[in-house]
Amino acid sequence: MKPNGVIHLTDETYNKIVSETPTIIIDFYTEWCGPCRLMAPIVDQIAEEYTGKVTFAKINAQNNPQTSLKLGITGVPTFIGYKNGKPVIKAVGAIRRQGLEKMAKQLLKSE
Repeated sequence: MKPNGVIHLTDETYNKIVSETPTIIIDFYTEWCGPCRLMAPIVDQIAEEYTGKVTFAKINAQNNPQTSLKLGITGVPTFIGYKNGKPVIKAVGAIRRQGLEKMAKQLLKSE
């Protein structure tokens, strides 16, 4: 599955999408989070640039508490990068565009 743009996940779809998507970065966010709103257009831009290489997804941490609790998400935004269903890289807080691109490149290099 290599969709264009960002896909939206829920507690119900999280595990299935992560396990079926070879390389994915997931943005845990909430609607009320200022840094999350600042990151949204950056995530959208990078998702478009990496179409076909890295899938980008978002999950509202407040509306999907099971996944957030299971993964120990205590702050938003939190970004988790998965390679073949396994977490490889994590960043908590707003990061610069270069930081998000670095995550994507690192996932593409990891085996």
